[in-house]
Amino acid sequence: MHFTGLPPLFFDLHEDPEELHDLADDPGHRSLVLEHTRGMLSWRMNHDERVLANTRLTGDGARTTNPPRY
Repeated sequence: MHFTGLPPLFFDLHEDPEELHDLADDPGHRSLVLEHTRGMLSWRMNHDERVLANTRLTGDGARTTNPPRY
């Protein structure tokens, strides 16, 4: 699991279905954490929803900017 601004969580759902033992910092699971992190980032990039990405709420209402996408 990943939450912005918080450390990652990584559980072995087969051995620990109740998610009681976080393995994110276990050196023996480091490669799996990295593999799944890359997978989540790839999924996010492939399914990026940009409808509200450049919208800010101001005192005058919602303002949208459209900077160039590289």
